Amino acid sequence: MQTRLFVNHDSLCSRFIEKYKVSIDNTKDGIHQILQLMKEKQDVEYDDMQGLLLEMAAYYGNSLINEFNGEWKWDEKLNICTIILNSNNRTNTCLPLHDIVYSWRDIEDTDDYLLECYGELRVE
Repeated sequence: MQTRLFVNHDSLCSRFIEKYKVSIDNTKDGIHQILQLMKEKQDVEYDDMQGLLLEMAAYYGNSLINEFNGEWKWDEKLNICTIILNSNNRTNTCLPLHDIVYSWRDIEDTDDYLLECYGELRVE
């Protein structure tokens, strides 16, 4: 899934935007949409969720990149897709697929995890 996200993040993001009518320019609203979908689909099997989880991760990553001047990177050592964000005179590394899968898997306990991550990025 990491490779699919890295290679196809733009098309996956576009698909998510088209399906769920979210804006790449409003990360917070997009995260709320993602959380709503996660709650609705919390009982769906992982294998059946993979496509939607990839779309969510692509949107989430592209939205953060758009807001915080970032870029997609492939971490050769860990063999995972990351995003590097440059804002407020600091650099942050995020793992969009990990964040999305973790949030969906534990949505009952981590209801605000994505919003907390986003809030930390906004702190100056």
